[in-house]
Amino acid sequence: MISAKKHRASPSGRTVRLLCLILTCLPLCLLLWSCGAEQGGVYTTEPSATEPSATEAATTEAEPQTEPVPDTTEPPPPEPVSVIGSVKNKAKVTEDIAAKTITLKQKNANSAPPSFAFYSGEEKLNASAWAVTGTINTQTISGKAGHILFIANCDSKNRANIFINRRVGGSNGIWRNITLNGVRSPASANENVSNTLKDTTDWTGEFAFVFYNGRVALYLKEPEGEFCLMTYYQTDWESCTAEFAVNQYADVVLSEVEVTNDNESVKALYDKLEGVPENPIASKRVLFVGNSATYVNDVPGTLSRLARKAGYDLVCDSVTKGGATLAQHAAAGTDWGKTVLNSIAGEYDIVFLQDNGNCVSTDATRRTTKLACKTLDAAIRASGAETYYYVRPPYGYEQFGYSPVEQCREFDKLFGGIASELGGECAYVNRAFACAIKELNVPLWGPDNAHTSPEGAYLAVCVFFSTLFDTSSTVLDCNGLPEDVARSLQQVADKVVLENYIPW
Repeated sequence: MISAKKHRASPSGRTVRLLCLILTCLPLCLLLWSCGAEQGGVYTTEPSATEPSATEAATTEAEPQTEPVPDTTEPPPPEPVSVIGSVKNKAKVTEDIAAKTITLKQKNANSAPPSFAFYSGEEKLNASAWAVTGTINTQTISGKAGHILFIANCDSKNRANIFINRRVGGSNGIWRNITLNGVRSPASANENVSNTLKDTTDWTGEFAFVFYNGRVALYLKEPEGEFCLMTYYQTDWESCTAEFAVNQYADVVLSEVEVTNDNESVKALYDKLEGVPENPIASKRVLFVGNSATYVNDVPGTLSRLARKAGYDLVCDSVTKGGATLAQHAAAGTDWGKTVLNSIAGEYDIVFLQDNGNCVSTDATRRTTKLACKTLDAAIRASGAETYYYVRPPYGYEQFGYSPVEQCREFDKLFGGIASELGGECAYVNRAFACAIKELNVPLWGPDNAHTSPEGAYLAVCVFFSTLFDTSSTVLDCNGLPEDVARSLQQVADKVVLENYIPW
């Protein structure tokens, strides 16, 4: 029997086999190492381009990208500059440029009055459109009349003066005069346009002195009130300067004064002051030719302003001269007649003709008025406009042998007859006055008992409005009058115009 015997490898054989295994695995290890990366003793693969590594993600969360902070520092305001120049009597004029105030002191009457021209930068303000705005304070002496002037100066022969007149217990309102082609109107004194400002020696208001489209206008706003057109002149001037003076008995401080001659800015201010409605109910452009019965209490300007507040785009211009007759307005051979006829040639829808109260004094004056109306009516028709007759109010006293109501009747006969013969419409302010005299206890005349009071002027405005738009005047603002007084005057105007009421 043969027995089995276990085989054992020798030590040298085991060594050879181990060496072969190492040599076999070594290339594979080198290959794997070359394809990997060693980080912190740990082998990892390279992160993909679209998936950030954990380290990068942590860094992004810890340090977010910040937006640049915008510079909100406001630039410093421009340094204030002088708005005055060409100063006369400098000892009486002080300008504080930093405080934007100008002070003028005039304790005397027409003795070396202080004055200056408004400047824009280093040049005198002289443009086709400009505006000067600010606040004005006047200190006047009780019993003395302070004369404060806003002046538009075209050239040596054309100049318009608008006064703020301050006299406690007297005229606290607006006066004016104008020189056209070297001829001053009125030739002496001044036209008293309005007495509506507060009666006090210490008076403050805001002002806007504006030249736009040839129109020189002064607007004022008293505390707790609104801007009102005080008076204006319509001229054919292409440009002019703006000046200021204190003639007598007033200390005046102008503050926050701004000067502009940018056309768009001036137009925007003008439209705002005039209250031009964006979507007007109706639009008309009207010219008034007349005298103090038109310009006292600024009937055209008040009519335009109140109509616009009611939504009607009404532009009212005027060419007036104190005491003038229609015959003087129609005199083409005179400088004044040329001015009137040139004004009529403007682009108006309607021209109102208003005569002096003396027109009914004799048969001769009636004939003269009729001839003048023929001349003016022909010019109005040639311009493409319609002729309307402003049948004026009476005097508040007997005149030419006629009582006030009888004067109204005579004016009615004269202009009613002219309108029937020549054509045209009548605004019967005379009838409204006669009706108010009989039915109302309202003061229709001012202190001279010849020119209208604010109530009488408002009655005329209501008649014009209802005549122009065939609409009740009750849509109009009360214009500062007590509501019951304004409503009673509106009712009279509507009765005369819309119901054709004749009070005799």
